Amino acid sequence: MPTSLTLSFDPQVEVTCATDHERALDHLRAVQQLRRDVSAHYAELRAPVLATTRALTRAEREHLDPLRQVEDAIEAAILGYETRTTTETQAAIAVALADPSRPVPEVTPLVREGAHTRTTYRAEVQDKRALVRGIVEGTVPLDAVEPKMPVLNALARASRNEFRLPGCTLATQTRVITRAE
Repeated sequence: MPTSLTLSFDPQVEVTCATDHERALDHLRAVQQLRRDVSAHYAELRAPVLATTRALTRAEREHLDPLRQVEDAIEAAILGYETRTTTETQAAIAVALADPSRPVPEVTPLVREGAHTRTTYRAEVQDKRALVRGIVEGTVPLDAVEPKMPVLNALARASRNEFRLPGCTLATQTRVITRAE
């Protein structure tokens, strides 16, 4: 495949008679074949890159997964200790406040410099119908959901002109397809 490719096809084609129609179909066939050839050429070039990327990702995961398991176990032990210690300290403070004769325990910070805890929050959808109901009722913002276009497009292809979904319209595009020679 040449590194620079210039097309000798005029993108402004006018078809006004049967001869123009035949000529336009021949041009279209040539352009579509060229597009297929270019796509095949780049797919061939991309294949080893994709294989290498997959191999690198697999190798990285093989090295990182055991580390993540150890990291998770250490974090769980640390958080367990911090929770137990905090609970015990709070209980001792409550006892000391209830009984003034007892000394108030000294509170020492658990986390040393350079380390801290971070709580992250994320949503997990448990009931899609309830989520949609919340959108309808206005308690959930519309931006909370994104349509799955592959699913909607499959429904449109399956039902064609009978496609009827609330909030959706059927869009069509007619193309001329030529066979590869």
